[in-house]
Amino acid sequence: MGVANCGFPEPEQARLALPVLREAAAEMGMVWAGGLAIGGGEAIRGRPLETTGGMTTALRKALDLAAEALSQGGSVPQGAAVAAARAFLPPALYRMAGSLGQWWQARLGGFRCGIWRHASSTR
Repeated sequence: MGVANCGFPEPEQARLALPVLREAAAEMGMVWAGGLAIGGGEAIRGRPLETTGGMTTALRKALDLAAEALSQGGSVPQGAAVAAARAFLPPALYRMAGSLGQWWQARLGGFRCGIWRHASSTR
């Protein structure tokens, strides 16, 4: 089984990695049991999933479903793959939070920048 995580909110980038993982498994003589593509992983920031609240409810359910199926010799259920791909936050909110996070990091680094005005602004 493979798990592909991407920091972007959409899981499509992570989905591209699953066929590569499937091929790698085949070349190593392993049985491919499916995979989970996770988008928005940057929101987790390395924290244990049980500390992330409702944001990762669907992902935790997906991992539990996959673990149960794998423990019985099966493969990742389609429902688990769908649940894992569910966005943690609406994409617009994710982008806004990302912009604010970048602005904050710039401020902490001593940069003074206006996130809400055009870069060519003279103010």
